[in-house]
Amino acid sequence: MHLLTPIHPPHPAPYPSAACPQAAYGRLFELAARCTAPDGLLALASCSSHMPAPLFGEVCLEAVAGGARRSGRVLAVQGQPADHPFPAACPELQYLKFDLYQLD
Repeated sequence: MHLLTPIHPPHPAPYPSAACPQAAYGRLFELAARCTAPDGLLALASCSSHMPAPLFGEVCLEAVAGGARRSGRVLAVQGQPADHPFPAACPELQYLKFDLYQLD
């Protein structure tokens, strides 16, 4: 078991299944939650433009609470920082996502 489990999967490979990476991310996040010690931190991140922030949050919560059956607290939900601006007309360029959990 790990007190800190940071997970930042690589960008999906450029083929058709990569357009919907949530299944692979969900499985990886579930396995990471299972490896996180009680009271440990689970840091989940993605820099894929193929997974919008709301979907990323859903995948994280489902993997932690549903798949891994862990309870805990969401300590942070972060996105694109000020030094990575994106055009308002092109929200798909808002690709940085980060959720931090403390698991029971």
